[in-house]
Amino acid sequence: MQYAFSDGASRLAVTTDLGMSTAARRGKLSHCHALVLECNHDAALLQGGSYPRMLKERISGRFGHLDNEAAAGIVSRIDCTRLEHIVAAHLSKENNRPELAVRALAGALGCEASWIGVASQEDGFGWRSIS
Repeated sequence: MQYAFSDGASRLAVTTDLGMSTAARRGKLSHCHALVLECNHDAALLQGGSYPRMLKERISGRFGHLDNEAAAGIVSRIDCTRLEHIVAAHLSKENNRPELAVRALAGALGCEASWIGVASQEDGFGWRSIS
């Protein structure tokens, strides 16, 4: 799912269950002021984890979830000049770690890790104001 909201001055996009990046999907994420981006799993943790092979294939497939590197790839290919806030979301409890998602996104954005927010399944995330 992918939603983009705008009031004419600010733009927010929320993504989850993307599976893969496409030009059309990236186009909807460009020029956002705030972005909630799925970083579901770390590919190595998923492959080495306890899930059955069929589930691993579904999660990592075209209609599954974005791994950290795919999410970072999206961020590196969109226009982030207006981006003021980004949140890594939909992290798997078993197949990801917040620090891995943050490292991937911070690397793609060339920013400090402290600038990246992380949503948890229990608490959601804290929001910063945008201009």
